[in-house]
Amino acid sequence: MWFTIGKQETKPNKGGVIFTALPLKSNDYYQPLYQELTQFSNQFAKKAEGQDSVKTLTKDSKVSKRINTDYDDIWLRDVAPVVANKMVKFRYQPSYLPKKDAKYLDKSFNRFLKQNEIKTESSKLIVDGGNVVWNKKDVVVMTDRVFEDNDQLTEKEVIQTLKKQLDVKTVIIIPAEEEDALAHADGMIKFIGPKKMFISDFQKDTAFQAKVRKAILKGMPDAEFVELKSAYTEKGQYDKDIFSAKGLYINMLETDKVIYVPQFNMKQDHEMLEFIRKNVDKPVVPVKIGDISTMGGALNCLTWYYPPIKD
Repeated sequence: MWFTIGKQETKPNKGGVIFTALPLKSNDYYQPLYQELTQFSNQFAKKAEGQDSVKTLTKDSKVSKRINTDYDDIWLRDVAPVVANKMVKFRYQPSYLPKKDAKYLDKSFNRFLKQNEIKTESSKLIVDGGNVVWNKKDVVVMTDRVFEDNDQLTEKEVIQTLKKQLDVKTVIIIPAEEEDALAHADGMIKFIGPKKMFISDFQKDTAFQAKVRKAILKGMPDAEFVELKSAYTEKGQYDKDIFSAKGLYINMLETDKVIYVPQFNMKQDHEMLEFIRKNVDKPVVPVKIGDISTMGGALNCLTWYYPPIKD
């Protein structure tokens, strides 16, 4: 498998590859933050040097570590294959996106996978990658949005299909946050061990957090929770229909070697970085994301981690 970087071809880093994407310059929706998105891709690649390889899907020559292919969006996590014990490419047809847009993005990403000989299993289920949180063993956690997106099947059928296709023993369903258009689990919990996880404080909504804990404990009775405070702010929200993710430190990215934590240019950044360091057993690397998060996602949302190739 080869990736084209600029005019040269190079094999992917066997330590794993983190993909990001840059929209077309002509994309009116992203244009106001295009420069910041470009800076993010370049500085993230530098931050990850020596640990992971970061490559951006774009033809823009201002991005140093790029793959010469167009992908007219920034949110790779949701369209990309879900990595659990098996790597599965689900259908990308979220309820919050017009069908023609979803179809275009899905087709574009499938073309990228094919061109680079990235082999996955295929599923007919509609699943956003950001709605699957895996414990690196035999459990995944998802919100109940997966039932709405696949309402032609019974809930039991959806769960059985997910278990088989992802090769896990347990699929835990948690309630989605009210009025959250995306309804992704990766803004709610983050496993830091097979049975231990960060859980959001949900802006101090203790009643809702209790519901999430209860749902998780039902499927994993010995689960351990570490509350991770957010500094969430809706100030500057980019899209009136999609909640900002600014201040949601829980939307971090984990690779085999490192945990990358979003930094929002907020006073809580350093405090939360140190808190996370004390509770994980991998090196923690801060990555500036700033106002990009006001569009509705942070590090996990913006990336797709393709794990190391095993010889």
